[in-house]
Amino acid sequence: MTQDLARVTLDLLQVLAIKAEIGNSGHELEHVRAVVEYEKKGFADSFEHGKMMENKLISMARELVKLHAEMTNAEKRACAAVTVGNPGIFFS
Repeated sequence: MTQDLARVTLDLLQVLAIKAEIGNSGHELEHVRAVVEYEKKGFADSFEHGKMMENKLISMARELVKLHAEMTNAEKRACAAVTVGNPGIFFS
């Protein structure tokens, strides 16, 4: 009988320890879930910001191409105006 009581007491202590561990795991799980949600939001914000930056860079690249074309046309017009005004001078 004493051995049974000792074994049941030991089992009870183990059950209490396991219940405490499960409780702690539940708290850890809640914390991890909160951290994951926070990281998801941060990633979504960063992703949106990255997309906006990408769109701005694409827009800037297009504008740069337009400006380069305008500059080339202006140089050609200036060169043509100089050669028309001075037929003896040739530019290459």
